[in-house]
Amino acid sequence: MQQFIMSISNPSSAVPPSGKQITIPSRPWSRQANALGAKGEPIHFCVTHPYHPLCGQKYELAAENTEFGQDRVFYRDPDGRMRYLPRRWTSLGAPDPFVLTAAGRAYFRLEDLIRLADQMRELQK
Repeated sequence: MQQFIMSISNPSSAVPPSGKQITIPSRPWSRQANALGAKGEPIHFCVTHPYHPLCGQKYELAAENTEFGQDRVFYRDPDGRMRYLPRRWTSLGAPDPFVLTAAGRAYFRLEDLIRLADQMRELQK
């Protein structure tokens, strides 16, 4: 198997072990990614994570993908740059099973309360 050394300053050039330089044509990624619903209309989502600075803002979904084991939604910011968020931080994410089961009767999970009690004990030392 041949290995090619890519130049950091010019990633479109590669040098094979023979030492002869080859050039790989670079093509800027210009395709507009758009996610459409069943009827061809754009899909919108809202940022729902309560501590995210974009919480409550609505965006048009450009694409979805799984990277590093995490579902992500991609959107374009006001400057047109492609950005992403974890899917679970948006209205497209599945609802938390605990929140559904608690139905407003419990505000904290048992494991969160245990962790809080442990932290309080550490602070009292």
